[in-house]
Amino acid sequence: PYIVHPIAVAEVIKTIEGADFNMVLAALLHDVLEDTITTAPELVFKLDKYHGGPLSWINAWDVFRLVVELTDVFTHQNYPQHNREVRKGLEATRLSSVSSRAQTIKYADLQDNTISIVKHDPKFAVKYLEEKQHLLNVLQDGNKTLRNSCINQIKAVY
Repeated sequence: PYIVHPIAVAEVIKTIEGADFNMVLAALLHDVLEDTITTAPELVFKLDKYHGGPLSWINAWDVFRLVVELTDVFTHQNYPQHNREVRKGLEATRLSSVSSRAQTIKYADLQDNTISIVKHDPKFAVKYLEEKQHLLNVLQDGNKTLRNSCINQIKAVY
């Protein structure tokens, strides 16, 4: 079940005008450092290994950089002294300065997460949608159509 979400995010990125294959790969891998035991050095090694092999045309460092930009820094594990609201605020500020390509992937991530959360956890969805609205208020780069789709998704649920 874990792979369904990254595939959905990658499928959205494939449809975005101007998106490149490195962005699609980063979309597939966007949660790998958060949700698996894979470390950043391992990810670099694996990406670089494929760079010299069957996917020799990818830019391993570009994919890695996008994944790192999309990986939550202000987690409960890293900042247990802060409550969720503070951590999400700090994360929103951090994400506001990542590349426009990473922000585009984040919009696709938010869009797919919203569908799942609203369907499977409507009680949490109220809090999640508030956090998503705040995040969209500070994310100003990336694909505008996808950003607007996320904004409209919130309006449709509220």
